Amino acid sequence: MSQRQHTAVGSRTRHGLGVAVMLVLAVAGGNATAKAAASADAPATSAAQAGDVHASVRIASKNANPPRYPPAAFRENREGDAIVLIKVDAKGQWTDASVLQSTGWPDLDQAAMEATRRWQYTAASQDGVAVPGEVQVPMSFRLN
Repeated sequence: MSQRQHTAVGSRTRHGLGVAVMLVLAVAGGNATAKAAASADAPATSAAQAGDVHASVRIASKNANPPRYPPAAFRENREGDAIVLIKVDAKGQWTDASVLQSTGWPDLDQAAMEATRRWQYTAASQDGVAVPGEVQVPMSFRLN
């Protein structure tokens, strides 16, 4: 019997499980999106509109800290897509996260929200001044 390996954005290996969590970053209020690639460490993604920059997730921190697939969800072959709204203060610190679109499974939604606490952010700016902001992050929980 071969050992299955967990792959997630950032090519991290975890717990010998065969699962993937795909993250797609969509900036609230902007048109820019960046799909996190397993081999790419891109700079922070943000959207500029009329001189304003919305809050963003630093891609390297997101790739290094993907959501953990809950063991019960893995055993029961649960999958789903969520959109998490993350609030960031003017210093770029995480302040809150909520589920805008649920996977349909509370444990997958919770895993998505918990992952956001481990990421690093860039604060929004307005007229060159750092201000609180929000960023929406779609997450897909898929079994290989």
